[in-house]
Amino acid sequence: MTVPNEIVDTKHVLEYVEHLDYVNRIALAGHSQGGVVASMTAGELGTQKVKALVLMAPAAVLREDAIRGQIFGVHYDPLNPPEIIDVRDHKVGAAYVKTAQTLPIYETASQYQGPAYMIHGTGD
Repeated sequence: MTVPNEIVDTKHVLEYVEHLDYVNRIALAGHSQGGVVASMTAGELGTQKVKALVLMAPAAVLREDAIRGQIFGVHYDPLNPPEIIDVRDHKVGAAYVKTAQTLPIYETASQYQGPAYMIHGTGD
């Protein structure tokens, strides 16, 4: 799993949903990494497809954390990440880290010019 392939998956879901008879507008919402996926997808598709965006504690620092070599307090060599990083009850692969280091999160998300609502705590 990487953010780019989650964006591809989101686009497939949107392609399906937009053809349902009872759907006339689509909004995206996402929490944490889902906020990154939602905002980047909205930035790529624009307001013709995404009418509104809701972000809850979006993990927009995901790229910077990967470059620094940390994920949820676990540290690793960012230039040579291990094949598997144990994070809490999950395993994160090196491909995830290497991809995260190159994500144009802010550049892509900022292309979305529609209504957006963000909820983010000060202690996050």
